[in-house]
Amino acid sequence: MELPAAFGTRKSKMYLWLILPELYQSAFASKYLANTEEIEAPAAGPFPASILQLTHLKSVYLARSNFTGRLPDGIGALTNLASLFLDSNRFQGTIPISFNNLVALQALSLLIGYNPIYSPIPKELWSLVNLVKLEMCQCGLTGSLAGVGALSHLEELDACHNDGGIPPNEPPQISRLKSLHLIGNPRLQGQLWDFQRMNSVHG
Repeated sequence: MELPAAFGTRKSKMYLWLILPELYQSAFASKYLANTEEIEAPAAGPFPASILQLTHLKSVYLARSNFTGRLPDGIGALTNLASLFLDSNRFQGTIPISFNNLVALQALSLLIGYNPIYSPIPKELWSLVNLVKLEMCQCGLTGSLAGVGALSHLEELDACHNDGGIPPNEPPQISRLKSLHLIGNPRLQGQLWDFQRMNSVHG
């Protein structure tokens, strides 16, 4: 069965895919979206598991889409992703370990304000060595940012309003860092920073 002409555009197919019952999403994705490289479509409900079939994806923009539930563990299968924006939804649970497979990522947005993830900061993030932008503000994350110094390409880091700490010697290791936001992390109180080695950074 072919789609009516009214659903011929990529954007229309995205909308239709996300409003289909989950039972039919997988077959629809395989037939009509298999070679899709970009997704940008508002939706609601659980994160669509059939997105994991779209292995050509380079960009996923599903911010402010009212998604609920957990991020699927298999998200690491999307190894061509260069940008992933999931901010301002209502995701819960932990950040999948499989994130460490997303080595092509350049811009990772986990600015999940109002998303009650509430999990330890995943060490797997520090294997994403191509990251330029990492936003994970107001995620309810806990623990240490130890390891962030490995992200040598990072230019923007926003981890404000969590409950995380960061070794003072690590941010100066990120030579390209231009923007650093860590306000609202109680564990950082009283730490001393070597700002002379961070001349390019603004808050």
